[in-house]
Amino acid sequence: PKVLLCIGSLEQKEECVCKITQRYPEVEVHFATTESYKEFFSECKELDAIWYLAPYNAPVTAKDYAPLAAMLQLLQQTALRPRCIVVAAKMNSYSSAFIGFERSLGFVLPATKIAVLFEEDSKALEEHMMLISRCSSIESVWYKDAKAYVLKIRQTNQGSTTSLLRAGATYLITGGNGGLGRLFAEYIARTFGPVQLVLLGRSQADVPLEIAGSKCLYIQADVCSPEEMKQAIMQARAAFGHIHGVIHAAGIQGVKHIFEKSVTEFEQVLAPK
Repeated sequence: PKVLLCIGSLEQKEECVCKITQRYPEVEVHFATTESYKEFFSECKELDAIWYLAPYNAPVTAKDYAPLAAMLQLLQQTALRPRCIVVAAKMNSYSSAFIGFERSLGFVLPATKIAVLFEEDSKALEEHMMLISRCSSIESVWYKDAKAYVLKIRQTNQGSTTSLLRAGATYLITGGNGGLGRLFAEYIARTFGPVQLVLLGRSQADVPLEIAGSKCLYIQADVCSPEEMKQAIMQARAAFGHIHGVIHAAGIQGVKHIFEKSVTEFEQVLAPK
């Protein structure tokens, strides 16, 4: 990239800018915090790449996806269309969700590719981010034990693997009052029953005591509330004993794409997940 914007904390600024200017003197590098990039966007005329460093050294930021969504929304409102956006993070169950941006952004911002770099070695961070930025195909990569793993979705053949679902077991389904939850419940009951089904939902619901010959218990609980979920699990175990499997089908249907949502709406969609 000819013009690069790095977005991160002030603690990251000096080291990041120094490394980039020393290794890549041909790159015009700018640095902004998650608060000051708005001013940069309003003044910038050309931008080839954005490195979003905020989640890398901040565990709290790695669990919060709304700031990146807000940055993308503001970017879309400008005439700037960088070729790529690279998000830097350390691999864990929270940061891996940033891949969702890579999977979906192309539908609404086709001129810009987004990728996530999972890097444990901070000394190699800038070098590996530059490699991704300069590749003809922008893809998410996990660097681990001196190897680069490109993160892709690929089809696998399960063959004749025995199903993990079985008769006599107890299965808990979140989103049990929704269409998807009910589909799962009916399929399991008809295909593997009799089983015990525990359906969880946020609102009150009139759920039958049996589905296709399988016992059914409906519990009103919000998956976003740890306390309500704790009580629901206790109630389910009191009724049926051990829980053998969980299907997480809870969610809020989003009819707007990312550039049409407010930050609050964005967080509401993510919260059940």
